Amino acid sequence: MERFDSQMLFSVFRNDEGENLLPFDELAELLQMDLAPNGDAGATPASFAPDAALPLDLPHLHHAPPIITAPLVTTAPPTGPIPSDERAAALTHQSTLPSPSGGSSDHTRAQNWAGSNPSSEDGDGDGDRDGRDGDGDSGDSDMDHTTQTPGVSGAGDAGGRGRRGSSKGGKASSGVKKRRQRNAEQMESNRIAQQKYRQRKKGEQSALQTAVDLLTAQVAALKAVEVRNGELEAAAAALQSTVSQQAAAVASLQQHSAGQAAELEATRAALGHSQQQVAAQHRIIVDQGTKLRLQEQVIASLKDRLKEEIDEALKCVAPNTVCEKMVAAVKAALYGAKDVSGLQDVLSQLPEHLVHDICKNIWQVCKESWPDLRSRCATLHAAGCPTSGFGTA
Repeated sequence: MERFDSQMLFSVFRNDEGENLLPFDELAELLQMDLAPNGDAGATPASFAPDAALPLDLPHLHHAPPIITAPLVTTAPPTGPIPSDERAAALTHQSTLPSPSGGSSDHTRAQNWAGSNPSSEDGDGDGDRDGRDGDGDSGDSDMDHTTQTPGVSGAGDAGGRGRRGSSKGGKASSGVKKRRQRNAEQMESNRIAQQKYRQRKKGEQSALQTAVDLLTAQVAALKAVEVRNGELEAAAAALQSTVSQQAAAVASLQQHSAGQAAELEATRAALGHSQQQVAAQHRIIVDQGTKLRLQEQVIASLKDRLKEEIDEALKCVAPNTVCEKMVAAVKAALYGAKDVSGLQDVLSQLPEHLVHDICKNIWQVCKESWPDLRSRCATLHAAGCPTSGFGTA
C-alpha cells in the first residue's frame, strides 16, 4: 500500500502565502491522536508520528474521523485529464496540491507568470502605504524561486525548511526571475505616497521634538520650582524657629512682668498700711504738739504769777513770811492751773517735800533771772532771815 507524507496532507490547511489556517498546536494534537478501530485513546505509535508516513487504509481513515475544516482553495484546479487512480493522484501529484514548504503549485506559478494574480499590485500598495518601498523598484522586483521537492521521507524537516525558506506571499518560481513592470501612473502615485509618508513622518518627528522640548522646559521649570520650594521651606523653617524663640522670650518676659506686678501690688498694699500708720502717728504728733503748747502756756502763766507772789513776799516786813508766802504762791499756782488731761489730780497728790523742792528750784531760777532780786535776798539774809532753808546761793 502506498504511503504519503503527513506534511503534504496538512499542507491543505495553508493558504497561498504559507500561513496556517488552523493553529499549529491543534495540528500537532491531531497528528498524535490514536486512530485505532475501537476508538480507545492510547499512546501514539511510531508510524503515526508527524514525520512518519501514514498508510492509506480506508477503514481506518473513515472510522471516527476528526472534524476538520475544509481547506481554503485560492487557485483554480489544474486543467487536464485526471489520473485513473484518483486517490493516489490527488495525494501524490505535486501540481495540484500546495507544497509542504509553503510554496505555490505549478498552476499558481503559471498564473503568477501570466500576471493574473493581483497580489503584486496589492503588495505595492501596502509598501506605498507603509513607506518601505524605497525607490519604488526594490523589494518585490526580483524573486528567487526554488524547485519543489517531493516529501517521501523526512517530511517534518522538509516542512520546517520549506516554511523558513518560503518567499513573501508564496510567489516563488522555478529559477525564473521576473521583474515587476510599473507604468508611469503607478510610479507617480508611488512617489506621491512616499512624499506624503515622508512629510507625515517629518510632521510627526517635529511634533515629537516640540513635545520633547516642551516637556524638557516643563521639567526644568518643575526643577526650578522644586529648588525654590526647598529654599522657601528652609526660610520658613528658620522663621518658624525664630518665631518660636521670640515666643519663648515673650512668655518669659510676661512671666517676669507678672512677677513684678505681683511684687508691686504687694508693695502697694504694704504702702497703704504704712500710710495708715503714718497718718495715725501724725495724728499722735499733732495731739502731742497741742499738749506741749498748752503746757508752755501753763508754764508761762505760772512764771508770771510766781514773780508777782515773790515780789509781794519780798515787800513784807517780816522776812520769815517770805518762804511761807513763796510756798503758798507755788501751791496756788499749781492748784490754779488748768485741768489738762487730769493734771489737777496729779498735783493734788504731790507730797510736801516735793513742793519745797519745786520752790527751791523756782527761787534759784528767779534769782538768776532777776539780779535785783538776788541783791535783795542777800540783804535780807544779812539781816538774819533764814528764808526757811532756801539759802542764798
